[in-house]
Amino acid sequence: MQDPTSPATDKISPIPWNRSQFAALLIITLFAVVTGQLESRSAHPRLFQLVYFIGFCGYAAWVWTCTRDSVGTGKSSAGLVLAVAILARVLIFWGEPSDDLHRYLWEGRIQSSGWNPYAVAPGDERLSDLRDENWSLISHRHLPTIYPPLSQLLFAAVARIHPSIGAIKILSFVFDVTAILALAGWLAAAGRPVVWTGIYALSPLVLTAFAMEGHVDSLMLTWIALAGWSAVVGRWYLTGLCAALAVLSKIMAVILLAWLVFHHWRATLLAVFVIVLGYLPYASAGPRLFATLVGFATGGFFNTLLAEQLSGLMENQTIHRLFGFIIATCAVWAGSRRWTMDRFGVHVFSLVLILAPVVHYWYVTWVLIFLAHHLQWRWIVLSGSMLFYFDALVSLLQIGEWRLPVKSRKLIWTPFVATWIAEALSTVTRGSTRDRT
Repeated sequence: MQDPTSPATDKISPIPWNRSQFAALLIITLFAVVTGQLESRSAHPRLFQLVYFIGFCGYAAWVWTCTRDSVGTGKSSAGLVLAVAILARVLIFWGEPSDDLHRYLWEGRIQSSGWNPYAVAPGDERLSDLRDENWSLISHRHLPTIYPPLSQLLFAAVARIHPSIGAIKILSFVFDVTAILALAGWLAAAGRPVVWTGIYALSPLVLTAFAMEGHVDSLMLTWIALAGWSAVVGRWYLTGLCAALAVLSKIMAVILLAWLVFHHWRATLLAVFVIVLGYLPYASAGPRLFATLVGFATGGFFNTLLAEQLSGLMENQTIHRLFGFIIATCAVWAGSRRWTMDRFGVHVFSLVLILAPVVHYWYVTWVLIFLAHHLQWRWIVLSGSMLFYFDALVSLLQIGEWRLPVKSRKLIWTPFVATWIAEALSTVTRGSTRDRT
């Protein structure tokens, strides 16, 4: 098997694809067709889970064959993968959007009316005149926004130009495709086969999260991919700018600054300056600027790997502080090792998801964007087992409550842990074999 963690060499030559790869791409395309035509995924969660599972099987088969020596790595193969990835996004686009988009649209509307989304919550009576038929669909109406300034800028633009859920989905779609193209450029600049872009681009999880549901994380991943590409070609100030825009899209990207500061401190200063500049228009919110974010990061647990298991041994606040300290320490340590950004990203973002107090299924995309450089099957497997995340939809349908049963959480994380152990044992075995030879 060819190792995607190693740069491609001149010895790699394009080899024609066989039928299995075409069959895998066909299955992924059919997943997009069926999912895009589901009238209401919320009304048919089990059907969606079945279709998702079939799509994941096709995707996993493609990843397996893609990383073997029998698969071509030439431009024609990469072009086919990119074409299928974009086609699948067009087909699944018509599926049911996330409820989060109602929040995006609301925050754009109140900005158009002169309100600061960090200072007022959707439930604030001062905004009662702005309520429409979508207001009741907004989640956590008692809390101000959690989304950073660049995301807010896009919400406001949609509200002014064409205030609709469809317009926000189109933006997410555009940034998702841009992230794919940026990842392709990043791989090419790093000397790796562009066809490995499909490890991210063909994932049913990624397709569902962005092209269908419209989550704003696609914006962050676009800037991360552009930052990685810029770093490879040595354009450090552009790297700093892209890192800053990633943070202004989703605050979790602030982790990248722990890497950037050890590679180019002046680019880090530029990034910090741009981030501060981005928050200035909303500074009137004062201490409330990050209040919802802090509350979200220190609140209850949902779909966690470790945090809930420790909650019986120590207080939740202690767990939050401990895990936050571990993440920050490991990020600084990894940055000081002067790893490439892709290596830093796959390790540190992986740690974030392992320790995070809340893990929604689309958070897995934060790691998947790096797997084209460093394939780790445990995260591929997790992207498949996340189909049990949608058991929360079943709960909503049956009892009217968004809840993830304990059994579902075990079904999500057990395959991940098992694959992780298998990968670790395989690494040890290969090392022992090399030592003997």
